Amino acid sequence: MPELIEYTWEIGPVGYGGMGLLPLSWQEIAAWQSAQGIDLDPFELDAIRDLSSTYVDQVERSKKRDCPAPWVDPEQVNREAVQQKILQQFRSFNASRRKRK
Repeated sequence: MPELIEYTWEIGPVGYGGMGLLPLSWQEIAAWQSAQGIDLDPFELDAIRDLSSTYVDQVERSKKRDCPAPWVDPEQVNREAVQQKILQQFRSFNASRRKRK
């Protein structure tokens, strides 16, 4: 699977259309495969297309302000605790700035 991820990055990982990012087309994947002289199995081609589709989907979701990071399980994040930690950091930062003056 790691080589399929590398292949996806070599190809694109996305295509472009009039409305923005699109998953790689089969034609783009075939052209890359032909240019590289690589003969991938159908399941590998499907995996590359799926990786591209997932990438495009995450890019779109990430545009939303409250989108959790893709490597974090949103069900396991205590948003209140994270908010309190961030507030505490800002308070500490402001307090240290006041002491310097």
